[in-house]
Amino acid sequence: MDLLKKRLDCYDELLRAARGEITVDLLIQGGHILNVLTGEILKGDLAVHKGFIVSMFTEGIQARQVVDARYKVAVPAFIDPHVHIESSMVLPPGYAEVAAANGTGTILADPHEIVNVMGMEGWSMMADNAADLPVRLLFDIPTCVPCKREAESSGGDIKAPEVRELARRGARKLGELMSFGEIVAGEEVMTDIIKAGWELGLPRDAHYPMIDVLGGLFSSLNPLQLAGVMLGMLGSKLLRWPGANALPMAIITRKLRKQGYNDLHAYLVALGPTADHETYGPEIQAKLDHGMRLIVSSHIFLTMPMMMPLLLQGVRRLRYKDAIGMCTDDIWPDDLLTMGGMAGVLRLMVKNGVSPVDAVRFATLNNAQRLASAGIPDASLLGMLAPGMAADIALVAAPLR
Repeated sequence: MDLLKKRLDCYDELLRAARGEITVDLLIQGGHILNVLTGEILKGDLAVHKGFIVSMFTEGIQARQVVDARYKVAVPAFIDPHVHIESSMVLPPGYAEVAAANGTGTILADPHEIVNVMGMEGWSMMADNAADLPVRLLFDIPTCVPCKREAESSGGDIKAPEVRELARRGARKLGELMSFGEIVAGEEVMTDIIKAGWELGLPRDAHYPMIDVLGGLFSSLNPLQLAGVMLGMLGSKLLRWPGANALPMAIITRKLRKQGYNDLHAYLVALGPTADHETYGPEIQAKLDHGMRLIVSSHIFLTMPMMMPLLLQGVRRLRYKDAIGMCTDDIWPDDLLTMGGMAGVLRLMVKNGVSPVDAVRFATLNNAQRLASAGIPDASLLGMLAPGMAADIALVAAPLR
């Protein structure tokens, strides 16, 4: 990413631009700006120089290029922290073209499908096609190649030595650690992969669907509890009122908090601070109770629409929403074209009762701060619009909805 290096290289010139002493590269004029820290939308201009924001709300700035932003709101460009580009059946340039046109500025891709087919050569092929793109594209180290060791054939075999080699080539985090059974049991290969990630200072992405917990949840409800859950979910659909899901979530959360979570504890001890994108509904609170950050993915909308209202009710009811992020994960080519990647996930969240400002925060500030704190320092310059931050800016139609 090298944002910090670029910022230091032009440090003196950025200071001069911020003081108004030189002509800046770009002025975004006449629009409004979303402050993701406060949730306010304020009228004002943005001045950009050398790829960084140097001033806001200042009149009379001289610029080489002026963008008319009337009737627009400037928001931070979206950050997609977890996607499998090859699921869209295109190479990075094709994916980046659609993503950039729909407001995405940074993508962290986990190429585990293509690496399962082609091995290390597949990782190199994706990375070699990632230069000079309209988005900032970084790659993960696939951690489950093969997906199920001893149970399938694969074109590759990623172990701790390969983790170290891919990190040397520029990979920035461990991709989703899907083999949760092996991780919990302390299986040697997965243990060595995770230890290598810790030693290299790489963030570690979770994949912990809690299917066993969900599988027995509804069958364990008594008739009165089950009626409350079904009435709430049905009422929210018929009345188009997301708040009706408060009763089902309250019933289910009480039930979940009485269960044991030894496997989850072991998984989190192995990974440490992490974020999970395999949360489908009511288990959201159980994961948050145990300190696991969550990433809402396109999966919940595209493959499990019946569970989605419960998940988003769990999101809406949170007093503090800093632990919630957003990603695309797997997205088919037709969905990519119709949804636009992250922009489509954001629109679906808003359509289902999440406030537009919260949805933008999930896709920007929350993702950036999680990545920065986990070990990707350049991410500290992403996720909000402020002097000194990277000028990753998306202009969207006003009013923000």
